[in-house]
Amino acid sequence: MRGELLPATPSLSSLVVPIHPPHAPYFGLPLWLQTSTRHGILWAYNAEHLAWLTSVVEATLRERTSESGNSALLSRLPKWVKAAKGREANGRALERLRERLVEA
Repeated sequence: MRGELLPATPSLSSLVVPIHPPHAPYFGLPLWLQTSTRHGILWAYNAEHLAWLTSVVEATLRERTSESGNSALLSRLPKWVKAAKGREANGRALERLRERLVEA
């Protein structure tokens, strides 16, 4: 109707959700082992965590165990990390993280 006020249109900046880099939970500092992929940021705490992530990404078959379920670490990973279609890209990202470890 004439004379009615339309609801305010939000600005683009209010619709964009900032992506913060992962931080260490205790110290709050940015993690050193992190790299961007087209789906998100892939990160690891240390060499052992990186090796586990590599085994998850490279696995062609993931069997459920007694630890399976929502409490297992694997169930908490984003789907884009576990998806077969992203295996190659995620493998390259993990390789970049391994190279950072070797350089150190």
